[in-house]
Amino acid sequence: MHTFPVIIFAVLVRWCLSLWKYSGEAIPPMFGDFEAQRHWMEICYHLPPSQWYANSTSNNLLYWGLDYPPLTGYHSYVCGAVAQLIDSQFIALNTSHGFESYNLKLFMRATVLTSDILIYFSSTFLYVRTLLSRHPTTQRSLFFALLLLPSAILLIDYCHFQFNTVSLGLALLAYTMLANSYDVIGCIFFSLSLNYKQMEIYHALPFFCYLLGRAFKTRYEYIVFYAISVIVTFVVIWYPFLDTTSSAVQVLKRIFPIERGLFEDKVASVWCVLDIIIKIRVLFSQKYLVYVCFVSTIIALLPSCIHLIRKPTIHNLMLSLANSSLTFFLFSFHVHEKSILLAVLPATFLLPFYPYVMNWFIAIASFSLFPLLQREGNIIPALSMTIMFYHIANEFLFKTSVISLPMKHTHILSMIGCMILSVLPLVQQPPTHLPDLWAVLNAGYCCVHFCGFLYYFHYLQFTSHRKKFIDTKGALILKPIKTE
Repeated sequence: MHTFPVIIFAVLVRWCLSLWKYSGEAIPPMFGDFEAQRHWMEICYHLPPSQWYANSTSNNLLYWGLDYPPLTGYHSYVCGAVAQLIDSQFIALNTSHGFESYNLKLFMRATVLTSDILIYFSSTFLYVRTLLSRHPTTQRSLFFALLLLPSAILLIDYCHFQFNTVSLGLALLAYTMLANSYDVIGCIFFSLSLNYKQMEIYHALPFFCYLLGRAFKTRYEYIVFYAISVIVTFVVIWYPFLDTTSSAVQVLKRIFPIERGLFEDKVASVWCVLDIIIKIRVLFSQKYLVYVCFVSTIIALLPSCIHLIRKPTIHNLMLSLANSSLTFFLFSFHVHEKSILLAVLPATFLLPFYPYVMNWFIAIASFSLFPLLQREGNIIPALSMTIMFYHIANEFLFKTSVISLPMKHTHILSMIGCMILSVLPLVQQPPTHLPDLWAVLNAGYCCVHFCGFLYYFHYLQFTSHRKKFIDTKGALILKPIKTE
């Protein structure tokens, strides 16, 4: 496999994206997600873990209080320790708020890239080497390149500024371990992923159902080993917060902030689009909406999860991960537009098997992020990255696919709609009485697509037994699919 050239190209693309603006650049008083990540390094380095989630004179929770699980805090501590060695001004306690020197920007960009290479690059390389080892070098190199260039994920991490590749990379490691029958190690890696970002709960139920189905078909006592590995991992990570019940509860309140409401920005979720029509946030109490979201999400998850328990194959697991994450995005409480990245990861890995529909989905997912990226001045890299990924996948994966005429026509019309809605905000200001018109149209347009994709992804999972994706030695069969 031509690993080195692929890695160099992937790094170059990331560094080019990092040259653009980031969230909140030079915009006081909160400065955006870049400042949030920097501030967490400041807090986690200077304060003991017991004070990371507690409001104090040194940790004003209203100013980007830490709201991710403890593993994010440990990561921030390590980055903060390095920052302290380079320049103590980067994370000076209480006096570095809004600090934006050139050296700090360079350092912060480097932390994202380094974390990405250590976790996501490594997990992707391991996946390709172990599961696709018996396939032609050119195929493996192409797939490796596609996995390293998911447009939506890179746009958020390297333009907007976050560390999504860490949690997604850990989830990918968990999947790879399960695919190689290292189930206990897979449990540990997924527990780490969940303890880095709580949004990984979008992937939790498929992992649980797959392991449960495997245990039912092999030995029931395996469930005990799975449970022990998860419990031990959680206890080790949460140990500094288990001294008192109130301390652990404080962490849970921070990472599951129910008080933030059903949604904030215009998101392509069912509830956000529905609220445009019937104002459900006004008509119903927040407590009631929490229950509605919970029940509707669970009901929508059941078909995929029950099927996975009955047929726990590694391919069904990946399809169920796509179904679960998309279901959570559409129906759960307080969804951010960036949460679509949880569905982009499994869709990227399903590209070789369903190239047409998965590339289409990834393009729509990237398009759903355009209002956010446009507000930050990153519409050019957003368009460029989306088109580049779409073209690469189209050029190398679509050629042997035979697509039905109605799907092809629908796809063409869908892409034309995306182009129109991408250009409109650039050439026409919205009416003064409808300042969010373009964002609302984007959310509604993408939500309709996501609902259609959710239906079709379920169809793919329920009919996956008709196609052979696993060979006799357990490796994935990487061949172009003739029909989708």
